[in-house]
Amino acid sequence: MAFSNIYGDYEVRMPMTGLAEVYLAFQPKHESFATLQACRGVPQLLWSETVPAHTVIVTDVYRPTLGAIYKQAGRRLGLDLILSLGEQLLSRLEWIHSRSISHGNLTPEALAGGAGGSWQSHQLFITDFQCAKRIDEPSAIWPAQQADLKALGAILIYLLGSCDSWDEFQKEGIPEGAEIPALITTFCECHLQVEKIGKEICLPADDAPGLRLLRSLSEVMELYMSILLQKRMTRQHLLPKPYDLPSRLWRDLRWYLAAVADMTVDFQKVVIEMIYGFMAALSDVVPCYRLHWLGNLITLADERGRVDTDNTKEEALKRAKWGWREHYNTLEVELMPMSSPQILS
Repeated sequence: MAFSNIYGDYEVRMPMTGLAEVYLAFQPKHESFATLQACRGVPQLLWSETVPAHTVIVTDVYRPTLGAIYKQAGRRLGLDLILSLGEQLLSRLEWIHSRSISHGNLTPEALAGGAGGSWQSHQLFITDFQCAKRIDEPSAIWPAQQADLKALGAILIYLLGSCDSWDEFQKEGIPEGAEIPALITTFCECHLQVEKIGKEICLPADDAPGLRLLRSLSEVMELYMSILLQKRMTRQHLLPKPYDLPSRLWRDLRWYLAAVADMTVDFQKVVIEMIYGFMAALSDVVPCYRLHWLGNLITLADERGRVDTDNTKEEALKRAKWGWREHYNTLEVELMPMSSPQILS
């Protein structure tokens, strides 16, 4: 092939610029990706197939790594930014651990931003699941999950320090008297368990009109992400009115859902998963509208259940929807005092 890059323990064979990455992987990595599909901040598994000695998998594009970002910033990141990164990463680990999986190798190089120029560039991904393990016995998996949390705490302290490299930081260890960030402590004390469903989807490579539609959808999501990040939010925006920006966004995205209603089930899954991932990203980076995003995620869970003919996933789909519904109800109660009767009606 014309292009080949080496990333960690896998080899990129056919990058599809801006859309996907195709690479060879060992079976444990593939199993972890398959189990963690639809989790926020985990690269989406777009397609997979087993060939002799390897499994070929296609995922979302992600880069640069957190280590590269830190280096490009002159090894100086603001405290607010580091705490924001920590909050996102704690949320990622919460979802991963809820699937009885421990990562096992968290480093600055295992954390990466979304591809540049994409709406996903505002998200932080956990990657490199080569050392990941699934342990179904709760008493056995907790030590491994605790190790993930300690590794994340070490990464945040590293970003606050002045070491020239991650290797040097590991040799020196955490400075004496340094405190684990409050976010880590809080998460360890209140370890939330929220289950989500793993999904596998595939995209017909020879479907040119479908690919154009997906590119159009990606451009629309990128445009809305840019506008939402620039728009100044106030308390009045917590519950949007019918013609506010989030409502217009949802109407546009529903057009895409309607446009693929007569296409193959696999293609419908692709579109639903793209919109699902976008809504999950908005919940992370535009929290002022989180109640609205959660409502959309509940609807998308219903859409996924409608097109999925695999009866074995029915219970898992119900649990996924229940998790979003519980979060929605909790947030709705919290926002009630801020909302006027006209907005709630």
